Amino acid sequence: KTYCNFAIKYLYVMGKAFERIEVFVFSTRLTRVTPELQRGDFGATMRLLSDSVPHWGGGTKIGACLSTLLERYGHLIDRRTIVIVISDGMDTGEVALLEDRMRRLKQRSRWVVWLNPLLADPAYEPICRGMQAALPYADTFTSANTVIELQKFSQMLRDRGSERRGNRVS
Repeated sequence: KTYCNFAIKYLYVMGKAFERIEVFVFSTRLTRVTPELQRGDFGATMRLLSDSVPHWGGGTKIGACLSTLLERYGHLIDRRTIVIVISDGMDTGEVALLEDRMRRLKQRSRWVVWLNPLLADPAYEPICRGMQAALPYADTFTSANTVIELQKFSQMLRDRGSERRGNRVS
């Protein structure tokens, strides 16, 4: 829960920095939260998210949620899109579905980034089935647990943005 709040704060700030950004949260379902993150008061935003996303913070069905993303919001994803997944990769759903949806995301987007909070632990190895299924389709697999790591990641995004104008972040 603490990491979720940390990640949402970062995405809230990113929403102010990027002109075109879409933000979704998922656990067993996918929910678009872009409008909530565009509000002015962060505290009110967090309260609204807690109320409007009751499934958030439970187990994850990443493949099913990526299916929803591709089916309902696939029109937002093209070769200019940077897709950022923030998850530990511990999936309770079908691993084959997760692998297929990650492959489709990779084919449709410019860059797939997976931020995994467990990477903060030097002993961590991505051995869970969900993470193993997703990794081949992630262009970048990194941690984002500290302000310094987020600054480095933000710089990476800026560098990618300067390579080609018009990037979108989902």
